[in-house]
Amino acid sequence: LYQYNQEDVKRKLLANELNILNRQQKLIMDKSKMECNDKKELYYYHRPARGVGGDFYYANRVDEDNIVYILADVMGHGMVSNYVVAMIKGAFKVLCHQYKTPDDIMTNLNKLLFDEFDKMGVFTTCLISVFNTKENTLSISNAGHYCPILIKNDGTLIKNINCKKGIPIGILEDTEYESSLINIDELSMVCMYTDGVLEIKNKGKEEYGTVRLEKVLKLNYKYNQEKIVENLKQDLREFSSTDSYDDDIMLVMLKNK
Repeated sequence: LYQYNQEDVKRKLLANELNILNRQQKLIMDKSKMECNDKKELYYYHRPARGVGGDFYYANRVDEDNIVYILADVMGHGMVSNYVVAMIKGAFKVLCHQYKTPDDIMTNLNKLLFDEFDKMGVFTTCLISVFNTKENTLSISNAGHYCPILIKNDGTLIKNINCKKGIPIGILEDTEYESSLINIDELSMVCMYTDGVLEIKNKGKEEYGTVRLEKVLKLNYKYNQEKIVENLKQDLREFSSTDSYDDDIMLVMLKNK
């Protein structure tokens, strides 16, 4: 009985710590929903697989015309990933005021975090974007992540976008990253996402995949962002026959109002 009580206390303490970390993680991201200009707004949906996830998004309006935002998928879950997320956010907030382009921010983010990541044995894939709200251009730097899904105002899906993919952050210290510039005047949506949604499986062990995600976004791109998320969640439930998933789910949408 004594041993059982000891284990019960440990479980409760761990659950309480994870609950605190979960609230901290929400606070890190909650202010990142924003109206960008009279046409576009940023919105995100995050569902951690456990109490604390390794997916991370943060947006910062650095001046009147530019918003810089980051989407990262940290290897692992729980307390370690929460610590890594906090490091990424702190470094990103400093660097996005020091450097103007996403490739410079990404290159210096890797340099700043490499030593700590190397000691911990972690890495993260990452997208950093600079949205010029005056010119309606989006500049993107990619560190081993999926390229965004682009949907035009008429519902056309843009394939084979120029999104140069570098290696994840924390692998090599002296990596130099590149960036790609996209004019988003004729785009209804730019959707960035992590692999959690793609790797959801049905009863036949088939993965949800990029094609199904693209299809849902094409069918729903005219709706507001909350409606898009609700319809995606419904499609995931119908595909997988469950509402419980093994990995974090994160979508970030830069979309017409």
